[in-house]
Amino acid sequence: MEYIISTLITASLFFILILLLASKPKIAKIMTLTTMGIGGIFGLAIYGYGYAIVTENFLLAILKAVVAVCGSFVGNNEYGDIAAAVDKLSN
Repeated sequence: MEYIISTLITASLFFILILLLASKPKIAKIMTLTTMGIGGIFGLAIYGYGYAIVTENFLLAILKAVVAVCGSFVGNNEYGDIAAAVDKLSN
């Protein structure tokens, strides 16, 4: 039952986003900037944490996190680079 509810909520939110994006350019601009900002913040947190564990070099982790987040906005996925951080946390 949880899966059905989750799918229905996701579909309804997707439908609402499409309607809002199609409604007015001003609303679309605000929504785009907001979602990009939230995505950037969470991306920096996830990649920054992962690279800090994997590389163990503070400056290099910051630089790699920024490049990975910028790359994620153009479709480049570098999550495989920090997957080892999950293994280090579980041990």
